[in-house]
Amino acid sequence: MNIAVIDLGTNTFNLLIASIDGSSFVAKYTTKEFVQLGKGGINSQIIQDDAFNRGLNTLNRFKEKATTMNCEQIICIATSAIRNASNGKDFVNAAKRDFNLEVKVIDGNQEAEYIYLGATQAIAQTDNNMLIMDVGGGSTECILCNHKEIFWKQSFEVGAARLFEGFHKSNPISKDETLAIEQHLKIILAPLVQACKEHPFTDLIGCSGAFSSFASIIMHIEDNDDTIDAPKEYLFDIKKFFHIHNDLLKSTLEDRLELKGLVKQRAPMIVVGSILVNYILNELSVTKFELSKYALKEGVIVDFIKTEENRRTSEHD
Repeated sequence: MNIAVIDLGTNTFNLLIASIDGSSFVAKYTTKEFVQLGKGGINSQIIQDDAFNRGLNTLNRFKEKATTMNCEQIICIATSAIRNASNGKDFVNAAKRDFNLEVKVIDGNQEAEYIYLGATQAIAQTDNNMLIMDVGGGSTECILCNHKEIFWKQSFEVGAARLFEGFHKSNPISKDETLAIEQHLKIILAPLVQACKEHPFTDLIGCSGAFSSFASIIMHIEDNDDTIDAPKEYLFDIKKFFHIHNDLLKSTLEDRLELKGLVKQRAPMIVVGSILVNYILNELSVTKFELSKYALKEGVIVDFIKTEENRRTSEHD
């Protein structure tokens, strides 16, 4: 059977259509659109009218694609922007009214659970403890775990869109703005630092957009090849990330729009994303840092498969 998962994120809406066969799945189609649902309202907790309409139009296109690929079910998951917006329920109601789509608004804990289920499907199984991170537009999910269990998890409202609209005013970003972001992160992420002392880890696993962007930029610099696709799995050379980070701090928006390997829509917010990742690498003394090709939407499919298996088992009992 084919099912579709639509991840309604703060910056991007992601569509994954997968074919499920027993306890496994194969991705048949993926796409994303930079809806920027949080633009102009992420920190005032409102979805602006133009963003509201962009989101609904994208949902309609994604539903049409899922229908043409004979999906038996469409699962819509909304995260930070919609769950925190004063008109988030209006968006959910509009999706139901206009397209008969049920949008499930999840909290940060559930978001972290899905990310864990997805990421651990993509990376090689080891006995190592890991810190899985997903830097989104509205929030950043952090999960301390191994392949068998989660030790600790928390969602922090420090996504790239929030940091960008709250702090990044200069072009290029000023040293004072950078310092202000770092001081903000020190306060907000204090529970993560404490949890890492209680649950030491060896591997940092980065999921989704910002981490994919850093890997893609490094690969383009190394290979000088315009045809490289964003990697699905990648082991970072941390020194190369630090080099990219320092270059981004000095870059103008115009520089970043010309940067090979960086999707143009990510150019405005990549600097604050880089500051966040750089803070984590330094504060937690990370020595191994890799990219996971799977995150929330794949985790939703894993959860769907497990739920269906449990349902069938209970029916046979």
